[in-house]
Parts: sequence; C-alpha cells; structure tokens
Amino acid sequence: MNKILRLFTVLSCIVLLLTYLAGHIDPRSFWPLAFISLAYVPVLLITFLFLFILTLQRSWFALVPLCCILLGWSNLTNSFSLHKRALMEPKSALADSSAIRVMTYNVHFFNEATQDPENSLGVFSIINRIQPDVACFQEFYSDTRPNKLNSVDSLKRILHTTNFHYVDFSKQGSGMAIFAKYPIVAKGIIPFSEDHDGNQCIYVDLLKNGHTFRIYAVHLESIRLQQYQLNYMSKFIKGKTQKLRPSKKIGGQLRRAFLERAHQVDLVRAHAATSPYPYLICGDFNDPPSSYAFNQMAKGMQSTYKEKGSGLYAVTLHKGFLRYQIDHILTSPGWSVLSHIIVAEKASDHYPVYTDLSLSTSSK
Repeated sequence: MNKILRLFTVLSCIVLLLTYLAGHIDPRSFWPLAFISLAYVPVLLITFLFLFILTLQRSWFALVPLCCILLGWSNLTNSFSLHKRALMEPKSALADSSAIRVMTYNVHFFNEATQDPENSLGVFSIINRIQPDVACFQEFYSDTRPNKLNSVDSLKRILHTTNFHYVDFSKQGSGMAIFAKYPIVAKGIIPFSEDHDGNQCIYVDLLKNGHTFRIYAVHLESIRLQQYQLNYMSKFIKGKTQKLRPSKKIGGQLRRAFLERAHQVDLVRAHAATSPYPYLICGDFNDPPSSYAFNQMAKGMQSTYKEKGSGLYAVTLHKGFLRYQIDHILTSPGWSVLSHIIVAEKASDHYPVYTDLSLSTSSK
C-alpha cells in the first residue's frame, strides 16, 4: 500500500512540476505544455491530499509533495489568497482620498443586448454601486438605433462622465470601451488582427491632478467554445460520453488560442515598454495565473489580486462547469495596491473585478 501511495504521490508531483514549467514555456515552441497549465489547481489539490495522508502516517516521504508545492509558491499566491475577505464599499470610505478605483468587466455584450434585459440592468446596477474612476469593458455593446441598447449614454449617466474611448471592432456595435472620470489626453488601439473581432487592446492616457498615467484594456484570444461543446465537455468529465471526435476539435481551438495569446502578449508588452507614464494592464486574459500568457504579461509587474485579493480561491469566469480566474489587473512599478475586489454577482458570465490604487509621488 505504501509503495502504491508513494508512486501516485510521485506522479502527481511530476505533473505539478510540469504545470509550473508550462507557465514559462512559449506555446509557440512547445504547445502541448500549455494544456497542462490548465490543470494546475486540481493537480495541486491532489498533491495536497497526498501530503495530508503522508503527514498523518508520519512518513518522511511527505517532504516530497511539500517541496513540490513550495517550488510553485508564485503560482500558489497568484491563484489563492489568505488575505482577510474585503467587502465592496464606497470609494469615500477609503482612508486615501487620492485613490483611483479601476474596474475591468467582461459584460458579455450586456447579455446579448436586449435578449436578457433583466441581467443587462444587473450589469448597470453593479457598475453604479462600484462607481469606478476608470472602467474597462470587454465584449462591449452599444447601438444608437431605436429599441436598441445605447450603453454609451447609459454609462455616461451612471458614471457622471463624458470621457470614454469606445472602439466598435465589429462595425455592428460590439467591441471594447474605457470610461474615465478623468480627462483623456491621448488614446489608441493595439490591433491584434484585422478580423474585426473583439480580441484586441485599447488604451488611454489619463490626467489626474497634473499627473498622467496610462490604462491598457485587453481582451486576449478567446477559445470560442459553443454551447454544444460546453455540454459535451461537461458530459465527458462526468463520464457520460466517450466520444472523442468533439474533443479533438476543442483541443484544436485551445491550441490556436494558446498560440494567439502568446503573440498578443508580445504586442502589448512591447507597446507598454514605450510608455512614458506609469500604467496598468487590465482585462480578460482568457487564461489563469498558471498560464504562459499571464506570466509573460505580469513580468516586472504586480498583480492586484496577489497583493490584496481575498477569498481562498479566486473565480472570475463562471460559465457552466468552468470556474477560472481569467480577469486580471496588473500594475507597473510605483503603484500601491489598496484593495482588490471580485464582485461575485451573476449579471454576466464574468464577475467584475476592481482595485483601489494610489500612485507614489516619485512615479508621478
């Protein structure tokens, strides 16, 4: 029995080490490892289970899973937090009156615009309660035609601002947007492709009290899973189907997305390196903290979740059985993170994420 336990412990440790490696190997060089990065959390929990059993047995072999877990400390702190749970509160309650509240939110086209008006109103209600100084939206939608959702006008009223950068990539109302309560002194686009899809990057330079900072809003490559594929994956995981053909197509979509995201991260990082101002990169990365895309984007930056996040395991995507942290906010050096809140309310298939920040005097 002990030999079998040790064998499975070693196997779980090997896979766990591979998940660490996957976060630093470019999928364009070796794409199969990118799939393993998605297994980080379940493999970590299995390894913890073996550690617990071996510890109960007072076996020296417990050091093996313990060392493997500690080797991935960065992954662990990016995915889990032991900070005291923070509650959503008005910005006026913050001790630092100069703080900047930044939100990122994939609003899922406000639930297909008018198809789900109740949840569309829920999205606006959440934004109204958060009252961010800067709001970055992915899968944004706005239409000025009669009986359509003019979300630009709605958000101007809710946020009491006329400062926004909205790019309609589809030419049919859907795209990305940044709204700000500060003057926009410059704005632009980092195009990922010419396909006119929603996976792009936009940015604004904002002026606050005589100091300028930059906000990048990103939406990295989507996997583009259809509902029937999600249903298949759910059945496959539960052992209710053994058909492999659908899984091959899903695997191909994942592979394409891994490769595209690696390229997109390079584009954003190269542009950010030229920024004359302190900056934030926030948005829907479509990848968890264990991924190559996240680790590359976060190099030399700090994750607001890692600094101040609360809740043992962070989830920002809740779609069927999918539960991942894929919406992130990263800061360049010079920012102090005061809070990081995930608002777990299901008005979209993503939860909104916001952070309160202050910029050090030396960085201004």
